[in-house]
Amino acid sequence: MELNEFVTKISNIQKKALRDALKAKLNEGYTIDELYVSYDTKTTRNKDGIKAVVTYEIKEKADN
Repeated sequence: MELNEFVTKISNIQKKALRDALKAKLNEGYTIDELYVSYDTKTTRNKDGIKAVVTYEIKEKADN
């Protein structure tokens, strides 16, 4: 498997996770325009390899 193909495979998994989370909020009655998505990444290295974690937070936009 080539690098680009491998990255695409991982990206598709992340897209599905984000899509599922957004659908859950939409099922609660929110609209896309009412939602704010933030994310954080954390990468650590240990003796077994590298661990990368992407955390998405989906919440209602604050009124400003």
